[in-house]
Amino acid sequence: MPKIVIIEDEANIRLFISINLKARKFTVFESETGAQGLQLLRETSPDALILDMMLPDMTGWNVLDAMSRDEQLKTIPVILMTASVNIGETTNYPNLVRHLVKPASVDMLLEAVQGVVSS
Repeated sequence: MPKIVIIEDEANIRLFISINLKARKFTVFESETGAQGLQLLRETSPDALILDMMLPDMTGWNVLDAMSRDEQLKTIPVILMTASVNIGETTNYPNLVRHLVKPASVDMLLEAVQGVVSS
């Protein structure tokens, strides 16, 4: 079963993502802070990360920066989920593979995750 880490501070969004992925037989790990999420990434070696951009302790960019400096984490594919349509410059992050605008539909979420874990 593919493993997915979710770093999202809003409990209802985390629950929405988690329920829908678990229903499709994904193993899901959840974090509500960037620091906790980075540790979870190291502990679980997931197939993909779903990352919110606005977290209580850091931004999604900070998480991506930390991942890019860590040999264990820098190749984990990342799907951004943010309320912002314009996320700016992303070419510095080759592991950033998708961007979903909140609120994303179940179909959009599953398409993004399936596309990442099957490639």
